[in-house]
Amino acid sequence: DDRAALADYEQALTLDETLVDVYINRGALYTTLGNYGLAISDYSLALALEPDNVDALNNRAVVHAIEGNYDLALADAQAAIAADPDDVTAYATQGAIYSALSTQSYQTFIERGDEYARLPAGSPTGVMSAIDNSQRTGDMGIWLRFQVPAEQ
Repeated sequence: DDRAALADYEQALTLDETLVDVYINRGALYTTLGNYGLAISDYSLALALEPDNVDALNNRAVVHAIEGNYDLALADAQAAIAADPDDVTAYATQGAIYSALSTQSYQTFIERGDEYARLPAGSPTGVMSAIDNSQRTGDMGIWLRFQVPAEQ
């Protein structure tokens, strides 16, 4: 039961306020419950005690991303990578943040695309694949399909 777990975490922290793993575990529970502010607070408390704790950095990065704070999320993911360059979770977290940012940017471009340019036909993945192919083969034909609308 979530309430029992929270009570256990509170009890443990009453006995010892330096239990980093308890802050991380309680933060994870708060994340699951959708209490993102409390989760970030717990991860930050863990990091105050152990600044290079990769779990706390990764978890806080995820919560920042959930809240749409991608700059903070990316900073935490990159700090996790710097703290432990072998931690694959940190790279996965960073990749997920970059993916969210690119999706957000692409969606903004689509919404405002008529103001600036038209993309070649196809899905975002297809367009990016065509652009990537053109860079490898030297065929710049794909770039000619971007058309700037005439001034009105």
